Amino acid sequence: MDERYKIIGESPVIQMIKEEIEIVGPANFNVVITGETGTGKELVARNLHYNSGRRDGPFVAINCAGITESLLESELFGHVEGSFTGSRRGGAAGKLEQAHSGTLFLDEVGLMTERVQMALLRSLQLKEVTRVGGQGTVKTDFRLITATNIDLEDAVAKGRFREDLYHRIFEDSFHVPPLRERKEDIPILLKHFCEMYCRSRQMKIIYFEPKAVGLLQTYDWPGNVRELENLVKRCISRVKERYVTESDVSSLLTRRPEINFEIDQSGKASVEGITPRQLCRLVIKMGLTPEDLERELVYAALDQTGGDKVAAARLLKIGKSTLYRRLGADAARELDGNGR
Repeated sequence: MDERYKIIGESPVIQMIKEEIEIVGPANFNVVITGETGTGKELVARNLHYNSGRRDGPFVAINCAGITESLLESELFGHVEGSFTGSRRGGAAGKLEQAHSGTLFLDEVGLMTERVQMALLRSLQLKEVTRVGGQGTVKTDFRLITATNIDLEDAVAKGRFREDLYHRIFEDSFHVPPLRERKEDIPILLKHFCEMYCRSRQMKIIYFEPKAVGLLQTYDWPGNVRELENLVKRCISRVKERYVTESDVSSLLTRRPEINFEIDQSGKASVEGITPRQLCRLVIKMGLTPEDLERELVYAALDQTGGDKVAAARLLKIGKSTLYRRLGADAARELDGNGR
């Protein structure tokens, strides 16, 4: 398996997840993976795929957040030529067709609109797809793995998610714990990310001094493993010595205020507990430049879209070239090298 997709950690909960993957992987059940953003839900999905009889088939992933209903329909089910402005000549196969004989991974499945939910349910029941604007059907057979950071049972109770679809996708489940609940894995994750990204840049491997590791273990990691990974990347880019010190970590670590985020059915976020001006004051207090802020906004959008650069640019309402410019050349090359 690709090094990027290994589940790293030796905490009891991670060991349990690894053991359950070996049991559930071959079973071919549809699986729902729950957990906060950045915990590694897609890693669990990929490991389930590689431990199944479908391992030689494709693993197709799409993030359902930050994308319009019509575009998501086209991405999932495909379209015929002329079905809408901008449609491809000859039409295009959707993710459900592309995942035939393999695994389809839908991230943020709880943000699907009712119309998309109904179309997905029909395809799962009949094992066939009707492209947008088309009449005929295409047979497809795939394993469905979904992920969400919202409570689907609560969404069903409130009428935001179809109960029949819920029972169709929820044949088994995994919960990925937040990093703050398995801090003993932080040193192992640091070593893994340092080795992986230093090798990709053909540079000597850097290490975190014990005091730096200790400081990282006092932080609650609201962005979870993805936030830790991004911090390692910044250290590799900025630290001149082979060792990352406590001072280096302190200057890069972002201590966030208590903010309550809520994401509605359309994927739009509302923030309680902080005003735009308070947020700007916090940015100034942290010593971030406008360029730093633009870069962090891009990383946040990439987190939201599962690393999809086109979707991230769309979410920020900027062009892809602008997204690359804000990231900087090295970071952009790193993303492309990771297939993101």
